Amino acid sequence: PCVLKRLISISLRLLISGALLALLFREHDLISDIAPRLRALLTNWPWTSAGIAFAFLSLFLAAVRWHIILSGQVPDLPFSIVLRTEIISAFFNISSVGVVGGDTYKIMALSRCLPGQTMPVSVSLVLDHLTGLISVAVLFAVCMLARASHWNEIGYDLRMLITGYAM
Repeated sequence: PCVLKRLISISLRLLISGALLALLFREHDLISDIAPRLRALLTNWPWTSAGIAFAFLSLFLAAVRWHIILSGQVPDLPFSIVLRTEIISAFFNISSVGVVGGDTYKIMALSRCLPGQTMPVSVSLVLDHLTGLISVAVLFAVCMLARASHWNEIGYDLRMLITGYAM
């Protein structure tokens, strides 16, 4: 029964991924739309490499932040499990609607490793999101203060956009 459930789960994932890829490539002509963009990535390989490196650095730092928060709830959880969960959840974040898929995976994955600890894992995830929100708000405030002397030089539309984000 367990092997059958796993086979059905993998088959369903492959079917959904295949359907999404078919829908994606049905809308675009691979040669004329996507290939030039891939060539541009190869032409600008230093920037492409830097972007990929910073994406993985961001995932690593997010895992560090979440592991620190989790250590208050589950002190003996290895960092490698949190990092692996963070990287896999990033796939679910981009392949599902919003971050719900990634968060769901994080809770499910760590709940399997830590039976009976679903609530602490969920609470740590909420705290992780709040910590991330506060850090983005602080970064936004610092950038705004650094450029405050140039506020009048910015166009009206951009000022309204920045004001909206600030609120």
